[in-house]
Amino acid sequence: MDPFAALEDLEVRWRPMQDETEGDRASILLDDASMMIRSQKPTADTLAASDPVFAASLKIVTCAVVKRAMQALGKNVPIAYSI
Repeated sequence: MDPFAALEDLEVRWRPMQDETEGDRASILLDDASMMIRSQKPTADTLAASDPVFAASLKIVTCAVVKRAMQALGKNVPIAYSI
């Protein structure tokens, strides 16, 4: 399954990736965040297909989760996941 947000969505909402390695890491985290959302809301894909506002919300939340995770990398900042 595709992530709810693409790397380009993250870059528009946050900043361009510094290099290919950072972009690859962000892409993995976009997949991970989308999978976590699906595990909590199994109907997310169906709802997103029929409701553009819900689809946009999924994109926003996915980008926010990835941004937070990337900012915390290497800083020993605890990350609490709740959806």
